Amino acid sequence: DQNQTLFKSVQEIEGGLESLNEEAKCSRSRVEEVEVQLKELKDFLSNQTSKASKASRALLASQQTHQQATTRRLAILRGADLGAITIQDEDTPMEDVPSSAVNPADDDDETQEPHLLRAKPDFSKLHRRLQIHMSEADRTKTEQEMKTRCDGVVGELERVAPQLKAVEQYQQLKERERAFLEELDATKETARTAAARFNQASMQRTERFMECFKHVALHIDPIYKDLTRKPGHVLGGTAYLTLESQEEPFLHGVKFTAMPPAKRFRDMEQLSGGEKTVAALGLLFAVHHFRPSPFFVLDEVDAALDNTNVEKVANYIMSKSHQEASEGGFQSVVISLKDMFYDKADALIGVCRDPVDNSSITYSFDLEKFKF
Repeated sequence: DQNQTLFKSVQEIEGGLESLNEEAKCSRSRVEEVEVQLKELKDFLSNQTSKASKASRALLASQQTHQQATTRRLAILRGADLGAITIQDEDTPMEDVPSSAVNPADDDDETQEPHLLRAKPDFSKLHRRLQIHMSEADRTKTEQEMKTRCDGVVGELERVAPQLKAVEQYQQLKERERAFLEELDATKETARTAAARFNQASMQRTERFMECFKHVALHIDPIYKDLTRKPGHVLGGTAYLTLESQEEPFLHGVKFTAMPPAKRFRDMEQLSGGEKTVAALGLLFAVHHFRPSPFFVLDEVDAALDNTNVEKVANYIMSKSHQEASEGGFQSVVISLKDMFYDKADALIGVCRDPVDNSSITYSFDLEKFKF
């Protein structure tokens, strides 16, 4: 049956859509996990880089302080030499040093003045009045304080010394970052592929549904008119289908409206049983017109119909049975208890009880030879 095949195809597509939805959710979850791991790695890398930068700045500051002290010391010694001031060295007197070795033009090159770097001025021979400004205890205390400060700076430098393996760890982190970025790109590509497949399936589903809906909506009104046409109301009733949402037809329903002849507009719930049956048959025949099947099996569809409507339905079925399938015709097997259907049939098949065998027995009767 082509209607059942269509229904199964829609179910398979919906099942595939659910699977794609799950796959898209899993892909989005994986993307979020990879992004969280990447953020943690970036934070760790930023922390290590910050520590290394602080250690480098501390080392540079210490070197600058040492350079400043050395430069100041050299400046004092050069000034003493230029002022013809004799400074007694603990090991070698300054006057024994060649004057060419003390050259102010070589301020920026300490290697040209090794004697100044090695010089140890002897302050014991200075005039007494030059020494009374600071006692030995004060000098010792000052020296101890300076030594303590220097030791503290050295200890701090050792404590914050840059890690020698920082570059190697940085390279490892960069490699892990690259691997995670590749995995992230692969996951994003998978998500895009799943989204594209989902959108394609959704478009196919919508296209097939709208193809069926437009065809049924186009033919349901003339079919309903044929079923409800009667003397005095040759135009018959009116029936039409509307979508509750044109943009997303699957998110909402389809409204079926049927107005019998000489009746005002009412909801389907307010129609009588017979009117609802005729409307349902009109919808059934309109759907069949979209995907025609070889024949119908109608089981007591006339149970809620009066004689007038039974005759209309019987005439409609009889007219369609004599049309070609390309014109919307079909064959039908009708199970009915109404005599009105019998004289419109091409053949009758009766079922009754066989009292001899206590079983059911069938009788068939061809009515074609009695038609004129």
